[in-house]
Amino acid sequence: TVTARTEGWPVGLHLAAVIARDSEDAATVIVGEDRYIADYLYRESFSALPEHSRLFLRRTAVLEHMTDELCQMVAGSSVDGGLRSLESSNVFLIPQDRTRAWYRFHPLYREFLLGELRREEPEIVPRLHERAGAWYQERRMTAMAIDHLLQTPDLSAAAALITEVGLGTYQSGGLVTLQRWMRDLGDREILAHPPMHVLTGWTAVLSGDV
Repeated sequence: TVTARTEGWPVGLHLAAVIARDSEDAATVIVGEDRYIADYLYRESFSALPEHSRLFLRRTAVLEHMTDELCQMVAGSSVDGGLRSLESSNVFLIPQDRTRAWYRFHPLYREFLLGELRREEPEIVPRLHERAGAWYQERRMTAMAIDHLLQTPDLSAAAALITEVGLGTYQSGGLVTLQRWMRDLGDREILAHPPMHVLTGWTAVLSGDV
């Protein structure tokens, strides 16, 4: 719904109404790259920041969840005062815990930043995901690592991790997650890793995929 997409952001709700009116479709999905929303966010938030902060935000937009250490690893830079300082500078950052160790972007702001990233530095996007995947893998946060590694050109690392945790993921009720990983991995990569044959066949049996 519009309320869910905007997370109650008043200006977002207003812009959503304008977008729906112009599209003549009340069911229009509101996205951060829509020109009304992107223009507002660029004008009121993004353009006022120094260039190093804009670069930092663009690059960290590949992350769904952020800590200062992870952001520095991925972006290759940091900002004075870290994420907490950005939270107070009209950037749509939302703390995810009481100690402000983890943050996330407002979904529309993240989509806006990803659009900026694809325009400014499209060639670096796979590398950003590789860095994020490596950071999560070092900390044994395997599911998060897999999600990032699946967005890189070399899928062998993702395949190795899925092979390692696939059975445990299924046993803990993560069949849908496992199926999504298989789908993103693709048949070609599955065929290149024999242990994946068994795992893929097993998930097909469990889901009735003849």
